[in-house]
Amino acid sequence: MGSRLATGHKGRRMKYLTDGIHLYEIAAQRVVDNYGLLRGKIGYVVIRDCVTDAVATMGELDLAALSEVSHSSESLG
Repeated sequence: MGSRLATGHKGRRMKYLTDGIHLYEIAAQRVVDNYGLLRGKIGYVVIRDCVTDAVATMGELDLAALSEVSHSSESLG
């Protein structure tokens, strides 16, 4: 039985992130229009905890604190 990398919607490779303790996957990335005083676009990312299935939204600053997990074939026993 061979190893396969996880693929998401439309066959794209899933991105996994970690804070050193938990493993997360990017569930969605969204950009919405801001119609307030400072007009523009607001981008955010929805992440899902791979163990508990909990979801959270994060801005770019929070997302920068996480590290991407590499998809090396050596680690996919």
